[in-house]
Amino acid sequence: MSTDSDDMDIQQELKNIQNVISLTRVNIEALNAKFADIQHPPAMYLKEYEDLTSKLHELEAKERRLLDQSSNGRDSPELSESYRSKNEYYKPHYDSLPRPKFLRAHLPNQQRTSVQVREGQTLREALAKAMKLRNLICEVCCVYLGDSNTPINWDIDISSLDCEEITVKIIDKFPIPTSISHNFVRKTFFSLVFCEYCRRLLFQGFCCRTCGYKFHQRCAAGVPLHCQQVL
Repeated sequence: MSTDSDDMDIQQELKNIQNVISLTRVNIEALNAKFADIQHPPAMYLKEYEDLTSKLHELEAKERRLLDQSSNGRDSPELSESYRSKNEYYKPHYDSLPRPKFLRAHLPNQQRTSVQVREGQTLREALAKAMKLRNLICEVCCVYLGDSNTPINWDIDISSLDCEEITVKIIDKFPIPTSISHNFVRKTFFSLVFCEYCRRLLFQGFCCRTCGYKFHQRCAAGVPLHCQQVL
């Protein structure tokens, strides 16, 4: 009778441990789904990953011991091996994961950013957020391979670029198609001047040498098509 009772206790403990193992695996999968594709994950992720995988290995070792003690443990070597093979996925494998490719961008005013290279995404789309945060627009900027003078089209597929760095520069003069062409130049205003589009204070921007229209680079899309020459 005591043998049957002991066997029931072992089976119950075994069931509890297997439940904890299952929950631990779920936690590891959730952690991987959140951070595994990040090139430099936070130290907190690495620590928690190591803790969970270590806990999983300890639980499975205990599980194997209980299987050996079980009165129905004749098939335990095969069952235990099954659990071991299932756990191969949870061995520390971060360094073996495919690392996403990143493109480093040197922006005007000695600023830098990095964007992930995604197939089918244009360079314009990849840098849109970084450019917007710095009040830059593609229409008044040129982009080059590395630190060379080889220009790149803003609408090129970013995955087709054979380089690790690009440089974005503001164009000193840029054309805006108009019925009567503007003659825009980049200018710093040292007197009290306001943008003629948004009516806000203007310090650095562009000015038409012909009609005197002044605006921020972020307001370029709102520039009138016709140059009103001052006679």
